[in-house]
Amino acid sequence: MPVVDRTDKMVLQFRDVLAETERLSPDELEAYQRQLLEPLLLHARQHVPFYAQRLAPVFPGGKLDLSRFHEIPILTRAQAQANGKTLAAVDLPPHVGDVVEGTFSGTVPRLSGGNIPSVTVTNGRFRATRSIDQPLP
Repeated sequence: MPVVDRTDKMVLQFRDVLAETERLSPDELEAYQRQLLEPLLLHARQHVPFYAQRLAPVFPGGKLDLSRFHEIPILTRAQAQANGKTLAAVDLPPHVGDVVEGTFSGTVPRLSGGNIPSVTVTNGRFRATRSIDQPLP
């Protein structure tokens, strides 16, 4: 699928999600947000070494408690720079696709082969992911 068509599809999907969620009641919106946040927090706790202990406040006794979300410490730039390797997931869900890693200095890296939907940059190292339908060059 060409990048433009793929981008158009993503924009239309985002529009549809907004149309479905923008008029939700506060309770419905909270339930919707919870269904997005719970898998993210569980994944981070289980697969991102840095967050294994950092997310402990929302997992008292091993069970997720979002009422304590405000207790998760804010990640500072200095912490991100000092903990770059432990901020990378050791295992990714299949829908993320392939991962490309590398280093750079001074500017954001430019990878051949087209659009990279997600680039994470930490302390001069980058990690880029693509969706499964776009093979890496």
